[in-house]
Amino acid sequence: MNTVLTFFKRTTLLFGFLLLTVVVKSQVFKGVPSLLVSDGFVVPHHEYMSYLIQGHVVSANLELIDRNGFFRDKKYWHLAYKHPFTGWGAYFSNLGNPQQLGSVFAIYKKIQIPIRDSKRFYYQINGGISYLTKIFDADANNYNTIIGSHINVYFKMGLVVQQKLSNRLMLFTDLNLTHCSNGNYYDPNVGINVVSLGLGLRMAHPLSKSSLSENEIIDDDFKKYSAEILVNGGGKAVKLKRNFFAGSMILNAIYRPNFKNAFDAGLDVFYDGSTKTAMTFMEIQGYNPSYSYRSGLHLGYESRFGKTAIAIQMGVYFFNKLNNEGYFYHRVALKQYLSNRLLLSVAVKTHFFKAEFVEWGIGYRLFSK
Repeated sequence: MNTVLTFFKRTTLLFGFLLLTVVVKSQVFKGVPSLLVSDGFVVPHHEYMSYLIQGHVVSANLELIDRNGFFRDKKYWHLAYKHPFTGWGAYFSNLGNPQQLGSVFAIYKKIQIPIRDSKRFYYQINGGISYLTKIFDADANNYNTIIGSHINVYFKMGLVVQQKLSNRLMLFTDLNLTHCSNGNYYDPNVGINVVSLGLGLRMAHPLSKSSLSENEIIDDDFKKYSAEILVNGGGKAVKLKRNFFAGSMILNAIYRPNFKNAFDAGLDVFYDGSTKTAMTFMEIQGYNPSYSYRSGLHLGYESRFGKTAIAIQMGVYFFNKLNNEGYFYHRVALKQYLSNRLLLSVAVKTHFFKAEFVEWGIGYRLFSK
């Protein structure tokens, strides 16, 4: 209890100073400051993680968020999503076990979207990069069997409920799931998942009134039918052995019925340079180069935010000779369209909740209609 109180005192002083700094800078940069303090716990999604969970996870977020992007930048997706909050944030958490798990620092990009037309209820998606102070070390920290790298992905999703306190101040509560992992680039990579409930304050952000409505978004801003090809590469680890090349090629057909949503289907071809080493650890004989290749079909859904898309796909292998990870695979991807033809992509390929590797890719839109 004393540790928690000490943490809250230090965090309040630190973020109080930062909040004043942000208030001053918010006169230059567009947005208002927001402070959130949360309490939660590490989710033991594997039985052998239980001994690492020794206390509550106390965390704090400081954010600078804006809600008038449409009026300033004329981006139609702001209007389509009912004027969401967007901005940047910083995160700190103690993970409840300073000896083995240490602490987490992160910076991230944020989007917080109203649920229907509500002024009180929102859902949020945050993504960025995190630094973990304690990782697996065979000599110094061999009890930490869940994370093997200092640099990791940071991802947060959750629900927000807010209440106006005055013309200048908003009170809100935040129920969320936070995830940190390295996409199996380093081993071990079980990942850290934290469920938290927090209470926060932010300055009120008046919303400018628009003469447009969602129904007035012009059809020329998007194409309903398109096809694209992506080539991806990355690295993966097997039993503490690192830097095996893994890659994929994706042929994707996309149907976009409206401004915000899209559905896709396509063909995947995968190459895994770690197959021979993995077979050795599994004591499987008779390696054949064809074991390193797999093919599958996927279906997916995309949320579109202007030139940015978040895609979730589920696939099934139809060619998979080794079949050491099951018949089904999944992908969560972030795509950025640079032009009408060219796009960049980063994705995590998984088998249910186990990450296989991070796909860094470049794509080309074959046609749109």
